[in-house]
Amino acid sequence: MQAITDYIEKAKKKIGTSSDRELARFLGLNPSICSVWRTGKNPSEKVMIELANLAGVTKEQALLELSYWKADGEAKNTYSMLLKRLVSGVALCAFFLGSTPYSAKASDLEKCHNGSEIIYIMETIRSFYI
Repeated sequence: MQAITDYIEKAKKKIGTSSDRELARFLGLNPSICSVWRTGKNPSEKVMIELANLAGVTKEQALLELSYWKADGEAKNTYSMLLKRLVSGVALCAFFLGSTPYSAKASDLEKCHNGSEIIYIMETIRSFYI
C-alpha cells in the first residue's frame, strides 16, 4: 500500500522536477497543496486520479487507497482487504502472463485490473496447460 508521499514523489519524477510547488502548478493547484497533503489532508478524487496517472498507478488502486486513508475502523480494514485483492490479482495475472506461451502486452495487463477479465485471462492461460 502506498502513501500520498509515494504518489507525490513518483509524480514529480514523471514531470522531471524535485519541487512540490512545481508539481502543484503542473496540476493547476495552489503551490502549497502538496504540503497540505503531506500533513494529513487528502486530495480530491479527481486530483487523486491525476496523481495516479503521473505516478503510474491505476485509478482503481489510487481511489481505493484514497478511501483507505479517509476511513477508520471496519471500513479501513475493508479497504485494506480490497487493496490486497486488487494488487494480488494483478500480480497473479502478470505472473501467469509472463510464464506461458501467451504473448503478453501492456494492454493484457490492463485487462487484469478489471475483475471480470482476470477470470477470462486465467481461463485462457489454463487452456494452455490442459
